[in-house]
Amino acid sequence: MENTKKLLLGILPLIIYIIVGFLFYGDHVYMVLIMLLSTFFLSYLLYFKSIFKVKKDLIYIIWLIVLILIVASIIKKDFSRTAVYIIFIPLFAFLGYLFSKKKSILLLFSVLFFCFTINFYIQPNFLIYYHSSGKENLLTNKEFPKIKLFDSDLKKYDLPKDKIIVLDFWNTSCSVCFSKFPKMNKLYNKYKDNKKVLILAVNVPLEDETFIERKEAFENEKLDFKTIYSSSLVETQNLLNFNTYPNIVILKNNKILFSGNIEPLSEVFSYYYISIDKKLENLLSNPYNF
Repeated sequence: MENTKKLLLGILPLIIYIIVGFLFYGDHVYMVLIMLLSTFFLSYLLYFKSIFKVKKDLIYIIWLIVLILIVASIIKKDFSRTAVYIIFIPLFAFLGYLFSKKKSILLLFSVLFFCFTINFYIQPNFLIYYHSSGKENLLTNKEFPKIKLFDSDLKKYDLPKDKIIVLDFWNTSCSVCFSKFPKMNKLYNKYKDNKKVLILAVNVPLEDETFIERKEAFENEKLDFKTIYSSSLVETQNLLNFNTYPNIVILKNNKILFSGNIEPLSEVFSYYYISIDKKLENLLSNPYNF
C-alpha cells in the first residue's frame, strides 16, 4: 500500500510539466528551467518530510514522466525536445535527495549553475544540432516539394524560381517564432531592395484553427515582411521533414540549400549558431560557395 502511494507521487512531475507547458505555450526555454528546479525541490521536500527514506525511492518521482516522454518520443521519432528532460530530470531528483541529506550552499549554487547551463547552452545547442545537421544532409540540393501555399487573400501562391528565398515556417502556438519575428523583420529590411532575395514567413495551420485567427495573429505583429500560408500541417512537416518551430528553409532555383532551426534566441550561448544573414551574404558574394 505504501509503495502504491509512492507510485502515485509520480503524477506530480507530470502535472507540473502539463501546467508549465500550458502557461508558457510549450516554450521549452521556460519549461526546462522550471521542470528541473521543480524536480529538485520536490525531491528535497519528499525526503525532508520523510515521505521518502532511501535512495531507491527516487524512482517513484521520475518513473511516470520519463516513461511518457520516452514513449511519446518513440512514437514521434523525435527526441529533440524530450532528451533534456529524460536525461536531467533523474539527475535533479538525485541532487534534491543529496540536498535533503546535507544542506550545502555549494550544492545549491551548483544546481542553479547546472540549470542555467542546461537551459541556455546545452538544450538550445542540442536542438539546433539535432534539427540542422542531419536534415541539411537529407534535403540539400533537393527540389522544394509541391506544398500547397496561398496568400492572405486565399489565392494560390507560387514561389518564384529565380530568387534566393528564405522561408520562416511558424505557427500561432510558437512563442519563440513571435520572439524571432523582429530579427527576421530587420533581415527583410536589409534585403528588401535586393531583387535576388525574397524573405517570407510561412504559417502552418494548427488543428481546429481558422484562417482568420492565423491571419490576425501575424497582422497584429505589425511587421514589414509578409506571410504566406500552408494548407496542411501534416503535408508541410512530412515533405520538409521537420516538426519543431520556427524552421528556416533557404532556397535557390527552387532547390533546398538549407533546412533547420538555425538561430537561437541568443547567439551568445550558442556553439551551433548559424546566421541567416551570413549565409545570404556568402551566397550573394559567391553563388558557388554556400
